[in-house]
Amino acid sequence: MKKSEFKKIMKKENKAFKNFYLYSGIITFLLIIVIFLNVLLNLNEEIPLYAFIINAVLAFVVAIPFVIIDVKNDKEIKKMYESYQKDSKIPEYKDKTNPLKILLILSIIVFVIDGFIMAKYTFMKENERAIDTSLEIVTNQGNTIITEYEDLGEFSLKIPTEFNIMSEEAISNKYPTGNNPSLVYTNERGTINIAFVLNDVAMRNEEIEEYTKAMETMYRQYANDININFFERDNHKIGEIKFISPASDTNIYNHIIAFSVDGKLRLVNFNCTEDLRPEWEKVGDFVINSLLFTDYQD
Repeated sequence: MKKSEFKKIMKKENKAFKNFYLYSGIITFLLIIVIFLNVLLNLNEEIPLYAFIINAVLAFVVAIPFVIIDVKNDKEIKKMYESYQKDSKIPEYKDKTNPLKILLILSIIVFVIDGFIMAKYTFMKENERAIDTSLEIVTNQGNTIITEYEDLGEFSLKIPTEFNIMSEEAISNKYPTGNNPSLVYTNERGTINIAFVLNDVAMRNEEIEEYTKAMETMYRQYANDININFFERDNHKIGEIKFISPASDTNIYNHIIAFSVDGKLRLVNFNCTEDLRPEWEKVGDFVINSLLFTDYQD
């Protein structure tokens, strides 16, 4: 009898023997996926080197004891096979499934952690790539909007060339609550705006997520269709909120980002009347995603 046939008999007659190869196969499959994706994403510069090292260490934590157990098992099977050839009697097989169960749980944990790390940095990379170098955007109705980068000192943003800076008087009339933006670019009718808050409110980079969540809680008291998101660009954490807010005679679509520059809070709000949203929401995303920082944050 060949050794391969001997293994088939053992798998049929010994549950522990069968489970050993079942657990081994699952662990091997998970480790191959982790290592393959880790190497692939690192070669494509989708994840930084230190993330690659963390993933590799986690994989080896499982792989090393797994290889040791597998080698010992192969030696035992060899002895069992030799013994069977001599007296045609299947010797007792020592159950090794318990340590494999532990390694299987660890491999699943490593797989989840590895997936989370890769997803995080892949998402960050996608946000970095999201900056379209084009200065033109075509609306859903086929209208071409031409933009140009406006330098705001600490950062730059694409602004439609047809927009003008709103006067201080107009800003005061449009925002009568007293919480006026520092600068507003607007279309001729004042129905589409890009407002900037550029004051001296202190805000550290690591506080942006908490601040954005606080804004979300406040907006939920009166706004609808709220969506919140977080990403990073040039080491700046950015909180993003989209929602519909009520106005005196219509509803307003808002797309806001919050971030910190030199320890100060910065807000950008693209907004338009709800009836213009189907055409201009895409333009708003184009404008917001064009954010470029003058200097990288340490």
